[in-house]
Amino acid sequence: MLAVALATATRKPEPPAEVQAAAKAKEPWDSHVVSALSDLQEISPGCLWQVSAKGASAGPPMRNMTVYRPEGSGELVVFSAVALEAHLMEQVEALGRPAVLVVPNAYHREDAAVWKARYPDCKVCAPQGSTWVRERIAKVVAVDFDSRELSQRYGGAIAVEAIDGWNLNSEEVFEYYYTLKLADGTRAYYVCDMLLRTNPGFMSWVFGSGPLPGGFPRVGRLGKLFLHDRKRVAKFYVQLAQQNISIICYAHGDAFRGDCKAAFEAIAADLDAMCDLKEGHEAACQGEEAPASAKRRKRE
Repeated sequence: MLAVALATATRKPEPPAEVQAAAKAKEPWDSHVVSALSDLQEISPGCLWQVSAKGASAGPPMRNMTVYRPEGSGELVVFSAVALEAHLMEQVEALGRPAVLVVPNAYHREDAAVWKARYPDCKVCAPQGSTWVRERIAKVVAVDFDSRELSQRYGGAIAVEAIDGWNLNSEEVFEYYYTLKLADGTRAYYVCDMLLRTNPGFMSWVFGSGPLPGGFPRVGRLGKLFLHDRKRVAKFYVQLAQQNISIICYAHGDAFRGDCKAAFEAIAADLDAMCDLKEGHEAACQGEEAPASAKRRKRE
């Protein structure tokens, strides 16, 4: 305890966030470049692209950068920016002008500063309701506006909202979900870390990020631990299944292009199953009879 107290007393105070961000902006682009795991892939004709790159050492083994170009616009909205090799950056620039950089949460921020330095006219947006998220991002890059303001830009092509039940309230938001209008009239659903679909492997097991049966994306192990109300989130996905969504994108794993209605229903069922198991465990601890749904799932 004495050693901890001494270490705390002698620790130098952190520089202000703007000083840390300014230092990050001066870091060379090449010092951030990671190996790409794919080319820049068009996942919806003329408006949506994704590229995969090597992930951080402490996280899932791969991460995606998603690029959206609203119909009729020459501007690019870039989600979870990654510093890429020159030939891939040329491919991105050929699509249009990077206009908005979305830092989706407090973890996907590392390359935001060098992107802003490379494209100084690019505006940065991020969730701003949570003090912890806001302060953590501010140490890397200055934020120009809250992500929800994207809903007022591009003629409604982008909708930004919080998942009901994920957070304690509508302001303390870790990350938002985004729906993006596609050329065929359907929409893409984008979240960063709130859904995952990585290939099998040790890190996939650690994060619980492998696909659900049927190849569907899932809420990962850490997500299930930290979301506030699983039942409400499950209900959210049941309702989302009724919307005209054709693509599901996230930061870790190949985008899902299939039966999105079935995917959302599977995500909801997976969360409901966790709720039933929890209720059954709590009932057993209190000497009560478990809910019928929990007993049924246990038999299955």
